[in-house]
Amino acid sequence: MKICVISGASPNSNDAVGDFAFRLTDELSKENQVSFIGPSESVPREASFPVYNVGKRWGPKDCVSTYRFLKREQPEVILVHFVPHLYGWLGTKPFFALLLFTLKRKGYPVVTILHEFSSPPGSSIKTTVLSWLHRTLLRLIVRTSKKLIVTTPFALALFHKNFPSRKSDFKYIPISSAITISPAEFEKQASLRSQLRLSPDSLVISLFGSTIGTAFDHLHKVLQWMVNKISNSSFLFIGKHGESLKLKFLGEEAIFSRIRTTGPVSNETASHWLSISDLYLVFYPDGASTRRTSLMTGLEHGLPTISNFGSLTDPVVASSGAIHLFKNFSDEEFSVLQTLYQDPAFRKQAGKTARLLWEKNFSWPIIVEKYQEVLKESATIE
Repeated sequence: MKICVISGASPNSNDAVGDFAFRLTDELSKENQVSFIGPSESVPREASFPVYNVGKRWGPKDCVSTYRFLKREQPEVILVHFVPHLYGWLGTKPFFALLLFTLKRKGYPVVTILHEFSSPPGSSIKTTVLSWLHRTLLRLIVRTSKKLIVTTPFALALFHKNFPSRKSDFKYIPISSAITISPAEFEKQASLRSQLRLSPDSLVISLFGSTIGTAFDHLHKVLQWMVNKISNSSFLFIGKHGESLKLKFLGEEAIFSRIRTTGPVSNETASHWLSISDLYLVFYPDGASTRRTSLMTGLEHGLPTISNFGSLTDPVVASSGAIHLFKNFSDEEFSVLQTLYQDPAFRKQAGKTARLLWEKNFSWPIIVEKYQEVLKESATIE
């Protein structure tokens, strides 16, 4: 099958959608003829498939260039990764929507992955207007797409309600990990610990440095508990925004002094840092859900994972027992964290359970098979 993937973000550009889009393209290329269209920044030179670079604004020039490339390549199906803010104009995306409409008129089947579909109304006139524009243009995006993929059961139910005549065209496929697992060897692990000035007995608690909104409050509570209860704990903030997250704890020396940051890292290096981690934290405003690549990364690496309940927490995730989910941050919930700290055997088993959950539900062979099915259903030039 000849597939062209369009993404508004490239890998290694501090955007999980870009990382996932590129990883999915790579996985699809193992059985298909696949090309990738996206911004030029940070695209690996060693990609195993053709990469076509466009600008980040997705204005008339970028959209015309994309159309010309597609016309030359003649893909059987086009796979679009959609998040409003990735396609310019604060997510109002008029030219990108026009591009998809043109592709539909020319008979190209489009499958759109709706990672996100609009910003919330917010409290200001600006955010309210943007939200209205996002939702209005979303209807055009839906009309131009032969099939649409959503990444949570919540989103599937929402679109079934709002587009009842298109129910059969919406498919639920969860996200998988965007980082290829690359564990560091024992000697490398020792070197990484030394680099961060960690003692051999330090319990390393890692997270990606992009915690925002109410999720920061969750993180704050857990780190406060840890500095009081776990004398040998160290906190590893991975990635570009680790330093800015660390600065939020500047007035709390007990936490601040235990934080280590990696700075910007490649996916391979991020995997190395995770390989020296004992616990993994991922907190989200809407809870642990199947649209979060960072959650899947912890599961794939077999790390004891700590997260939180929320409006988008998936029932499969919640009932699996593979993740310790905080709901009320009660003493009972913290007691499980105490056991994870004190009992290495329990911690090891928690990591195994997390890995098994990923293998059974979110591993790449399972995810790719689902994508293949949707793409094959759609891959007919009209």
